[in-house]
Amino acid sequence: AATLFKSTVELESRMEELETPFLVIHGLGDVVTTPEASRELYNRANVSEENKKLILLEDQWHGFLWAEAPDAVEENWKSILDWALSRV
Repeated sequence: AATLFKSTVELESRMEELETPFLVIHGLGDVVTTPEASRELYNRANVSEENKKLILLEDQWHGFLWAEAPDAVEENWKSILDWALSRV
């Protein structure tokens, strides 16, 4: 737990250093990591608006890519694939 905490503090202190395109998907019901952290990364990263994307998922939490919301899993994977394909 101490290592995870130390890593989290390090990452939070360096968010402005992120310069590569990125996609963040976060379930609004997540209790493992907060959606606010994803919003902060999106806002603080040194990346243009067209090269970053934040998707916040209603009624989903930390495991949005597997059985947590089976009916939404396919749509969540599609969002990732669509974003990745738009980069090439």
